[in-house]
Amino acid sequence: RIAMLSPEETPLMARLGIAPDRLGVVTNGVDPWFATPMDADECKHRLTRFAIDPAKPLIFFVGNHTPNKGIDTLLGAAMAMTVPANIVIGGGIRSATEHEALMADAGYDPASGRVLFTDFLSREELKALYQACDIFAFPSRADTLPLVLIEAMVSRSAVVSTRIGGIPYEVTPDTGILIEPGDPAALAAALDALAADPARCRAMAEAGRQRALDIFNWERSADLAVALYADVLSAHKSKNRQAA
Repeated sequence: RIAMLSPEETPLMARLGIAPDRLGVVTNGVDPWFATPMDADECKHRLTRFAIDPAKPLIFFVGNHTPNKGIDTLLGAAMAMTVPANIVIGGGIRSATEHEALMADAGYDPASGRVLFTDFLSREELKALYQACDIFAFPSRADTLPLVLIEAMVSRSAVVSTRIGGIPYEVTPDTGILIEPGDPAALAAALDALAADPARCRAMAEAGRQRALDIFNWERSADLAVALYADVLSAHKSKNRQAA
């Protein structure tokens, strides 16, 4: 048997000549620590260094600063957005030269102040930003089943991401908006739409938390894995009985 992270991998397996009856799904699970809300005062304390304007919605991204994560797309969207928002990009900056090239290639003007780069985040700061953000933006160009999306969802954040890899399995229409990768205009439109509609954001956030708790938890993943092994053993025993 082959265990896939999501059903979205089925076409790839078919192209590799894998029979459908050999496939199963065993998803990633979210760290329960992210599912437990941080105390409001501690959350406020952890966010102090970012100087986030509480009057504006918070849009958050975290991930590796590599081309596949689409940070350039988010920077382009930041310049095109019309609804005022805090846009925070988390994750370690690998080098000053690479960082400057990223902004230049995206046509982003650092003097605009539209985006805050946090650089390295502690685990507590990450949790606080997840909890405080209204929209989690993840414009990835290539991914499997990103854990950051599940962490954001279980922390009650609406999601704007892309139709690649297993993301369409994670993010459903009631939990977020999916766009095609590499499209700053589409990303800006989706972010503007949610930033201007707090009620819709909150509804998506609640639905996302419930989906993360129901579908992407390690207990369920363990059950799926055990069922897959049991199926293999059952087929093996049946084959042996027929041979006898």
